[in-house]
Amino acid sequence: GTPFDKLPAWIAAWSRVDPALLSVAEELLGTAVQPFGATYVVRQAGSTWTVSWHQDGEPWRRQWGIERAVTLWLALDASGPHNGGLRMIPGTHRGRLEPLEPVEDVLDVFGWASPAALVDASRAVDLVLDAGDLSAHHPAMVHASGPNPSTGPRRALSLRFRAA
Repeated sequence: GTPFDKLPAWIAAWSRVDPALLSVAEELLGTAVQPFGATYVVRQAGSTWTVSWHQDGEPWRRQWGIERAVTLWLALDASGPHNGGLRMIPGTHRGRLEPLEPVEDVLDVFGWASPAALVDASRAVDLVLDAGDLSAHHPAMVHASGPNPSTGPRRALSLRFRAA
C-alpha cells in the first residue's frame, strides 16, 4: 500500500465537505482525484516570515511517486501585496520539477527553495484574492509569499489532490 491508502479522518472529511472543491480538482486533472494533504496557512499581522520561491511537486514525486496533482488555495482573508499574498511566475508550470535547496538567509516558513536559476522574480505576478476566492496551481508552478506588514492576518487553506 501507499501512505494514502488510509487517509486521516480529517482529510477524508474535508474532501467531502464541499463537492465543488472536489469537482474543480477533477476538472483540472481530468480524472477522479484523491486528497493527500492540507495546510492551514496563517501569516499573522506584522509577521516577517516568508515562503521562498519553490515548486510543490518535487517532494511529492520523490517521496510518494505523485506525478499528477493540483493545489487548491482557498483564501480565508483577502490576500495580495498588502499582506504578503501569493506571487507566481507565469509559465513555470511548463518546466520540470527541480530538487529544492536549503534556505538559511531569511526567516522562511519551510526552510527550502527552488534553485535560483529557476526563478526570474522580475516576471512574478501578485495574486489578488478576496476572502472565499480560490487559486489553483500546478506542482511545477514556481510561487512564493512575502512578509505580512498589514494589521490583520492572512489566512488560507491549501488543499492538495492527486489523480486517483
